[in-house]
This record gives sequence, structure tokens and C-alpha cells, in this order.
Amino acid sequence: MALLLMVGFYTFSLALAFGLLWVPYAEFVYLERVDGRLALFCVISALGILWALIPRTDKFEPPGPRLTPGNAPYLFTIIEEVARTTSQPRPEEVYLLPDVNAFVTHRGGFMGFRSHRVMGVGLPLIKALSPAELRSVIAHEFGHFVSGDVALGPWIYKTRAAIFRAIEGVSGSILQWLFVAYGKMFMRMTMQVSREQEFVADATAAKVAGVAQAISALKRVEFIAPAYGSYLNNEVLPVLRAGFLPMVGEGFDRYLADPDMAQLFQDYAKQAIGAEVGEYDSHPPTAERVAALERIKQKPRENPKDATAVMLKEPERHIRALMDHMYGKENVSKLKPIKWDEVGAKVYAAMWTGMVEEHAKILGTLTADQIPADRKWFKKKGAEIAALHNRTDVDTEELAEYAKHVLLCAVGAALVKQGWTIETAPGRPLNVVKDGNHFEPHVAIGKLGDGTMNIDEWKATCQSLGISGVQLSSSAAQAESRIA
Repeated sequence: MALLLMVGFYTFSLALAFGLLWVPYAEFVYLERVDGRLALFCVISALGILWALIPRTDKFEPPGPRLTPGNAPYLFTIIEEVARTTSQPRPEEVYLLPDVNAFVTHRGGFMGFRSHRVMGVGLPLIKALSPAELRSVIAHEFGHFVSGDVALGPWIYKTRAAIFRAIEGVSGSILQWLFVAYGKMFMRMTMQVSREQEFVADATAAKVAGVAQAISALKRVEFIAPAYGSYLNNEVLPVLRAGFLPMVGEGFDRYLADPDMAQLFQDYAKQAIGAEVGEYDSHPPTAERVAALERIKQKPRENPKDATAVMLKEPERHIRALMDHMYGKENVSKLKPIKWDEVGAKVYAAMWTGMVEEHAKILGTLTADQIPADRKWFKKKGAEIAALHNRTDVDTEELAEYAKHVLLCAVGAALVKQGWTIETAPGRPLNVVKDGNHFEPHVAIGKLGDGTMNIDEWKATCQSLGISGVQLSSSAAQAESRIA
């Protein structure tokens, strides 16, 4: 079906292009005249279509550092096992990816001819999947080799690109809707083909790794994907921006092991598994994939070597290579190593200080105990903050969140001034600690902003924390000197 759609597109496009070129020729031959505007439209449109049909040369950019049997021995043991079981050649190149993904493709050659095989495996998958689950993922990708999907893929991608170029080539003309309509049909039909291919690849995974392992891998990926994105955005990036390089792999392990985070992403995964997909999605719903796997009858598979397997030697070295690839070796070399237990004092204390200095005028002479339990006041302060940053596209609820964040930083900086230290870990909220006492500023500020804590409670809290009467806008500079 995909091949017929591709042939149909090129046949249709060539016929239309030559038909357009024939119009001015026919005018000249049969009517002995040529309408200049019509001829110009036909020639430009035809050339635009023909230009769109010319195949472009493939340019392969390595998606990450290269893995080898020397630096990832057990991963390559799995790849070799799967290659033998499926009677497929092993990919000549295997790359470490920075996201929750795995793929196989062809590199080099032309439209898949005279090319060689390439595989990519995401770092989060290697870190968070069991060896048996990772074997299922690898077998799934080999399933695309087995069924010929990888050979067909370049043709589909080239045709999609040609359709988009053709739409651009006739943009603004009456012909555009023809290519848009064909493009939508092509996308819908080929995406349906892609979804069917996923079921076939899943069956290969079940045959090689076992049904239970294949189902477990699908469900686990729905858990890992949002968790890894949240971990990078909320834990790693703030540390990188502050000029430090944490132990990313160790931090992700701790993030996944945190009970609150684990429960949060398990709930998310349950929703994601049952979610529907759109007509242009390349993968079918996970629930349908799981149901299809459950219909496969097969004895459980076990590999005793999995129990003691080490997937990557020196995982932090691999992560450093991945970051060098993503951000540039020179930029990464400027980052200072930091332990996660040091992040509170070295990163967030400075971050709070900087936030308070940036918003000193808005904080004015406000003291910690003068923050009101008033939602309208928070929204008003948020509007001032948005205006400071020239933000005009912020809704009412976001305004309150702006104010909460700035006040959180201000109260936190005031606490640091009074000798409290910041304590945090991957997946854990920011706490301030002193003499065995713990306080979570974001909880208290959140309650004030929502109006669920009254002003008397807050004043009593400030008194017990030692920040009653402390002016928030001036706490930053004093806190900074104390930390130094």
C-alpha cells in the first residue's frame, strides 16, 4: 500500500507538471497565441513541482557517542543474541542517545541501496530497564529489520519530504490544495502502515525476549519517558545553568527511587497506557499493543546472565561523552563537578539570591511577616513581575505563580541569612534545615497564595523561623556575604 501511494504521488506530480508545461505549448500550437500570465503561472508551478521531486542526498549526523563491545559489553551481547535469533546482521554502528528512544536505520547509500545498518539506544532505557526489558526493546528494533520496514522507511520519508516541498513550490496557487489533500491522505495511510509495523515488531520482541518481558518493557517506557524529562528539566538543567556538572546517572537512579516521584509517574504511566492516539501518530496506543502481546502464547523466557549483567562500564563516563556531544566538549569542560548533596548550598542559595536582587524594587520594603494571605495581592504582585519582564501573555493564575516563586526565593534567602541551610536531593523538594528543624518554603508560600493559611499562622511561623521583621529585598546581599 505504501509503495502504491508513493508511485501514485510521483505519477500524479509528473503528470501535473508536464500538463502545466503543455498548456502554454498547446496555446502556441493550436491557438497561435500565448497568454503571458497563464504561461508564467504554468511554467513556475511545473518547475516548482519538478524541483520538489528531485531526491536529496542523505546526511547522517551521529545522534550521540558511539558504543562498542569494549565500553558496553553486555549491551552488545544482547544485540548479538538478538541478531542470531532473528537471522539478521548486527548493526555496524550503535550510538548512545540522550532521550527515551531506540531506533534502527540505514546510513549511506541512496534510498536504502548500498547502505549499512545503524542502531541508537537511549541512555534512560539502558539505565532504567532491566536487561530482559532492554532485550525486548532491542528485539523490537530488529523486528523492523525482519519485516523490511527499514528498507521501506527511506522511500516513505523521501516521499513525505517531496510532498512538503511540492506544497511549498505551488504555495499560494490553486494547485496547493491538491498537494495538501494528497499529503494528508499519504500521511494518514503511511502512519497506519507504521502502526501496523509496530505490532509486527512487538511480535518479534515477544518471540525473542518473551511475552512478559515485552509487555513489561512497554509499560516501563511509559513510566521512564516523563520521569526522565522531568528529571532533566527540574533537577539537572538548573545545576548546569549554575555552572556545575552533577552525577547525572546517579541522580536519575535516586530520582526514580524516590517514593513520591515513583508514585507520580506510575499514575502518569497508567493514564498514558490507556490514552488514544491521533491519525498522524506513528505508534498505536500502548494498551492495544499490550493486548496484542497478551494474545501470543509462549513459554516464559529467562536468561541467568541477566542477574549479574553490567550494561555500561563507567556509566558516568558515557554520560559525560553524551553531554560533550550535545553541548560541546569545551562548554562541558568549564562546568565544575558537584555532588547532589552540595546542590542546595552551591546552586539554590545563589539562585535565590539572584532572584531577590532582580526583583528588589518589586519587593520594596516588604518584610517576611508582612506577606498577606490574599490571592488578589499575589496576582497583583505577579502582574508587576510580568510587567518587569515585558510579559503580556500571562493569564491570571500564572500571575499568582510568578509572585509565589519570587517570594519563595526571597523567604529562602532570608532564612539562609539566619543560618538555615538548604537541603535537597533528586526528586525531593527544597527544604531549609537548622538545629534539626525542617521547613519547606514552597509549601508555606503556596498556602499563603491560595489563602489556605491565615496571616496569624504565617506571622507565628516567621517568628519561630527567626525572620519576623526581616526585609526581603535586602536579605539577598547579606545572605550572599554569609555564604561566602
